[in-house]
Amino acid sequence: MDKSYLVLSALGPDRPGLVAAIAEEIKGRGGNVEESRMAVLGAEFGVMMLVGGSADVLSAVERELPKLAERLGLGVLTRRTKAQARAAGLPCTLVASAFDQEGIVHSLADALGKLGVNIVSLETSTYHASMSGAPLFRFEAALDVPRGVGLASLRAHLVEVSKSLDLDVDLRT
Repeated sequence: MDKSYLVLSALGPDRPGLVAAIAEEIKGRGGNVEESRMAVLGAEFGVMMLVGGSADVLSAVERELPKLAERLGLGVLTRRTKAQARAAGLPCTLVASAFDQEGIVHSLADALGKLGVNIVSLETSTYHASMSGAPLFRFEAALDVPRGVGLASLRAHLVEVSKSLDLDVDLRT
């Protein structure tokens, strides 16, 4: 059997049981959740899944998902994809933190993009400092740094961004 892949994205009001219902629908059609990312943002629950199975299985999942989405009050989007080849670059992790302010995500993503660095995954959060209660921001990304980009050059670009936004930046290999 040739394995096919489908990216499933769903968004709706957060409540217990959503993950189980979506996973049951996939399993019931013969599919498998290969990878996933899920989070509560505000009062909404967002799901992204890579579903694997035969082309017929994925067609069945696509055909039945609208019924499930209506029953659960979810917006659902699917797209066929292929298995991802592992990147040939250097995997790194970038962690940045600062007082919360507009423009941090854009500035870091823009600096990375200009160097051809791919953001493989990204998570950001805001929280309050334990002693002062000041709003703080945290950025953590898994990166794929192309072979032609030296780490010294990447660090220099990140230092420039960090100066303009007063960020603490840590690049780990």
